[in-house]
Amino acid sequence: MIGRQRGFTLIEILVAVVILAIGLLGIAGLQVMSVKSSTNANLRSVAVYLANDMADRIRANRVGVAAGSYDNETGSAQNAACLTTAGCTSAQMAANDKFEWLQELGDELPGGAGTIANNGGLFTITVTWNDRVKQAEGADADTSSEQSTVSLTFQP
Repeated sequence: MIGRQRGFTLIEILVAVVILAIGLLGIAGLQVMSVKSSTNANLRSVAVYLANDMADRIRANRVGVAAGSYDNETGSAQNAACLTTAGCTSAQMAANDKFEWLQELGDELPGGAGTIANNGGLFTITVTWNDRVKQAEGADADTSSEQSTVSLTFQP
């Protein structure tokens, strides 16, 4: 009479553990990519917000636009008088706006930088920053930094 087998064998348990471990590693990899993608999406939304912020600043200072004070991002300087009730000139306000905007870019985005270009009354605001991405080069994929850009073109 042949005895009946009861319970699991050690090999069956080991196979189940290996399959479970592979599944958990896959889930962990998906979680890491999800967090990375979420971070990159957050940086993109911050960049869009900052581009719109500068566009609103330009729209609010029509005299500065007419004088060409916003034609590029150079000439930016902080002016404390612009933040008081005494006020400042439109050119000083434009310089203060650009200074604050460039400071926010550096503070809010990794490697954040911005440019402003005026092409016949059509402004283009460009925001660039460093995104962390996974380079797809086979099994030895490496995490590095890549420049991302958001451009906003508008007419004040």
